[in-house]
Amino acid sequence: MVKHNEDDDDYDDDEEEDDDDDDDDDDDDDDDDDDDDDDDDDDNDDDDDDDDDDDDDDDDDDDDDDDDDDDDDDDDDDDVYVSSSVKYLPRVMESLGLPIISYDTQFSPNTRPALSVQLAPTMGQMMDVFFAFLRRFKWNNFSFLCTLSFGCQEEITVIRQKVKESQKEPSLSVYGVNIFSFKLLSFVNFTNGKDEEEVTEKLSYEFHQDTRIVLVHGNGGEVKDMMAVAKRLGLTTHEYVWIYTGYSIKTDDRISANIPLGSFGKF
Repeated sequence: MVKHNEDDDDYDDDEEEDDDDDDDDDDDDDDDDDDDDDDDDDDNDDDDDDDDDDDDDDDDDDDDDDDDDDDDDDDDDDDVYVSSSVKYLPRVMESLGLPIISYDTQFSPNTRPALSVQLAPTMGQMMDVFFAFLRRFKWNNFSFLCTLSFGCQEEITVIRQKVKESQKEPSLSVYGVNIFSFKLLSFVNFTNGKDEEEVTEKLSYEFHQDTRIVLVHGNGGEVKDMMAVAKRLGLTTHEYVWIYTGYSIKTDDRISANIPLGSFGKF
């Protein structure tokens, strides 16, 4: 009986040891599962952080783009505002009988020359230089492009008057009487020089196909966009001569790449 009891005790001890081993294995498995869960959580957290960073970068880029667009809009608004004020203020000062001193090329002397001092060349003087330039190189035919934001009434009036006068002035040469006259092939007035569709349509249908000499007068920003369309239509090759008034090219350190080489400007 004693021997039988000892065997039972040994058997019980073996069972206890097996139970302990099983418990240890279970604990190890639980620890491994916990570690795996922690790793997965860490990976998910890292992915979330990366996504947040990417979203922040995208938001920053969008903000920068919006800021650039706002700056461009502000520049355009400033150009239009300055153009309007230059035309409005002289009229007010003239009605009040105040003297005017201006360097703006858009300003033209009012009906009281004694109260007006123009430091920059007037539009009439610039047109005199333009026609003298054409006469020097024996260029008779030309076209005139203008943007509505600047208004073209005074300019086109002066141009047509000069053309009409040239047709009445004979010149003497060794070959006898020679009448050197100018001819305005086409006058294209753009409502909005930044509207690519309008510029494309007018340059395609209203711009005379025989034109090789082009005079441009308008807002610098609009002229830049107009020239981009002209370049795409093949109107800026070596066969064409582009001449710009003072306001057509902004006084920046860098000239737009859309302005073709060999152009003339800044009277």
